[in-house]
Amino acid sequence: MKNIFLAILTVAFHHIAYAQLAALPEPVANNAVVALQKNGKTVFYSFFGLDSTKKSSGVHNKVFRMDPKTGASSMIGKVSDVGRLAAAASSINNKAYVVGGYEVMANGKERSSNHLFIFDPREEKFVSGAFLPIPIDDHVQAVWRNKLLFVISGWSDSLTVNAVQVYDPAKNKWQLASSLPNEPGAKVFGGTGLIAGDTIYLLGGAMFAKNYPPSRYFYKGAIDPKNPLKVTWTNVGEYPGEFRYRSAAYSKGDMIYFIGGSNETYNYNGISYAESKKVEPNNTLLIYSLQTGKFETIALSKNTMDLRGVVVDENKQVFTLGGMEPGQKVSKWLIKVKFP
Repeated sequence: MKNIFLAILTVAFHHIAYAQLAALPEPVANNAVVALQKNGKTVFYSFFGLDSTKKSSGVHNKVFRMDPKTGASSMIGKVSDVGRLAAAASSINNKAYVVGGYEVMANGKERSSNHLFIFDPREEKFVSGAFLPIPIDDHVQAVWRNKLLFVISGWSDSLTVNAVQVYDPAKNKWQLASSLPNEPGAKVFGGTGLIAGDTIYLLGGAMFAKNYPPSRYFYKGAIDPKNPLKVTWTNVGEYPGEFRYRSAAYSKGDMIYFIGGSNETYNYNGISYAESKKVEPNNTLLIYSLQTGKFETIALSKNTMDLRGVVVDENKQVFTLGGMEPGQKVSKWLIKVKFP
């Protein structure tokens, strides 16, 4: 691939700009993504995912690497596991912690994973970490103070859970923190969220009921700094605008941005559970102010769904990597998201 960015498309509305930039070796959706440092440079990695067929045979365990400055990308190997969807990746002390996901078996059944893979970018190799107490996929994953990994809610084999699983890399140990409220809107899969300061912020996702209806609720979890396994949860109520499923979240200053996703719940092939129709991206950006506690929604002309996170470079520039574009097209693009 040429070692330059090829700016193919730029869309700007309401001071939010999307620039479609470098391409991965092949399209991939529902992939776990993370930014790490390698040889003094920021490098983006993609683990697992779904190829452009959107079929169970297209679920894979490939690892892609991209240099965001040059646009150079390549497939560098595979995770030492079966192909999975809905895993997530986070960085702690410049190692990627790739958690969970689900396998689609030949008979169509799905099985959640209790695996943790730790990826070191120096040699680009994996080691296995301790098994999760509860197999999980389509969860929310976030890092507290660059010390602990929080794995929140999600789907476990046959049902949604309200569990909060916490991993300590220094001890290679999982523990259970205070659970989310035992209510349908909290026990979701495909939700989104993050940790800002000592507070967890969660919203969206699909509930466990017929056709997996959307959760419209917004939750906050106050982490006790003296005992981070103690989380005080609050159901803040409904968030405004369109529903969000498999979107991503990013915090900047006093604002949290909920990026991409769809406004309908769907199976991995992009077909809605409720109406068996093709699902399109949610063409809004949802912004939450930590200072005022208020939301703002901004209409966009283009967006991406089927995300498992964003990646951020050393200049705090935010990107999506892969996902599904309008028309259910599995994306190969690195897309820069420029906020106000």
